[in-house]
Amino acid sequence: MIQDAPAPPPVPPEISQIIVDTGPPAWIETVATLGLMVFIGVVLVYPIVRAWARRLERGVVTDDLMDELVHLRERVAELEGQAPRMAELEERVDFTERLLTEARETVRLPREGGA
Repeated sequence: MIQDAPAPPPVPPEISQIIVDTGPPAWIETVATLGLMVFIGVVLVYPIVRAWARRLERGVVTDDLMDELVHLRERVAELEGQAPRMAELEERVDFTERLLTEARETVRLPREGGA
């Protein structure tokens, strides 16, 4: 009986094919930097920018705007003072409409003397 020769050992890979784990991938630094910038932007910069935008939206109050505001407030007070008068006028209109409706519904009696 002839014995089979043992199989030759595997050939080791070339040195250029060996991957050496030297730490985290290079893209981790980029992601960490961007994450830190976003965090700083949200936590520190955003409230400052929002407050600045609110201040810009308010604008500057001029004397003309204040005069117009005072005039409009006076006009509103005047119109609110006329509410009782408007209620009285509404009652008068309702009364007049009822009288006109009753006048149309009543049957007119013929006049004396014929026609």
